Amino acid sequence: MTSASQNRYKIIPLAVTIGTALGRYKKTVTNPPFFCSARSIFNPDLRVCDLIKNDTRSWNKELIEGLFYAEDAMLIQSISLGSSYSDDLQIWHYNKNGNFSVKSAFYLAHQLSAENSGSHAGQSSDHAGNRSFIWNAKIPNKVKIFLWRLHKEAIPTMSTLIRRRCMVKPACSTCGAVEENSRHIFIDCPFARQLWALSNIPLMVIRSWPSDVASWLMQVRKVVDNEQFNWFTMLCWRIWGRRNGLVMERRLYNPLDCISSAGSFFKDFQNVVAVKPPILSSRCAWKPPSKGSVKINFDAALFGEGNRIGLGVITRDWKGDCLLWKSAVMPDINSPEHGDALAARMAIELHCRDSRRWDSLCH
Repeated sequence: MTSASQNRYKIIPLAVTIGTALGRYKKTVTNPPFFCSARSIFNPDLRVCDLIKNDTRSWNKELIEGLFYAEDAMLIQSISLGSSYSDDLQIWHYNKNGNFSVKSAFYLAHQLSAENSGSHAGQSSDHAGNRSFIWNAKIPNKVKIFLWRLHKEAIPTMSTLIRRRCMVKPACSTCGAVEENSRHIFIDCPFARQLWALSNIPLMVIRSWPSDVASWLMQVRKVVDNEQFNWFTMLCWRIWGRRNGLVMERRLYNPLDCISSAGSFFKDFQNVVAVKPPILSSRCAWKPPSKGSVKINFDAALFGEGNRIGLGVITRDWKGDCLLWKSAVMPDINSPEHGDALAARMAIELHCRDSRRWDSLCH
């Protein structure tokens, strides 16, 4: 290897760093010098910052012309430098704010996986956007969460557990089929067939399985009306609950029991939703008295335990400043009217006792 080739080889780290500076300062340069030749051998650890004068934020012309040939030196000095100095930062350019997050890495991995498999990322986003029909349904929240997990194929069927490397048997716990997946649990299993036959959901809608469970749910939603779809989701939730009861507790339910329990639960939910909460009247704000006078407020309150009542009196002027207050607890009283009367008497006694004081304070 000749000396010229050695010089050219040793300058590669600096040349690459200079090329990186083009992106760092966000300037476009025609024919950027990604590969530079040097006049003489110098320290290979030399960096771009060593070629910049920090006090003037300009290139060190003498040093650059001494290290590089004229053409390369001219190209290097043509790179515009920023007016302010800042340390190098690690930027995650897959996120808008430049900060790394697990969420952005997940979306990046999902996008790369979709590109490698030849599918379009827009399909997954369409599925995600179409989940709004789940959250807008008039069904209990726990049924919505179940439906959302079913839409994502995240419910722990035997096939899903095996895919997650769990040591379980793939057979259906109800009929002993070879593989228990979402389609089998909700459509192909004999128990599911009996339940759908006893319901008022059209069997043609249930039996039409497009490609996956998400497409199946959206197809059912498009075909049936709102009331039927709500009932359909309740039955799906009950089928899954019956399956879990069989696997975990060895409890058996027939299709009629599942339909009856789902109907009772859904009816209770509708009754609760139909009841409108009472409109609470807003509290009255305290209004100050006219200038030169005071206002005495009194009240009574019963304690939750025992026959006791609390009394309170407060006196304020037209500025809102507290002039005097008094509180007391009276035993053996369980009547609110009696308590209000005692509070009023305590307020009158307080005013009569200090009437001269009120006259001096009000003038």
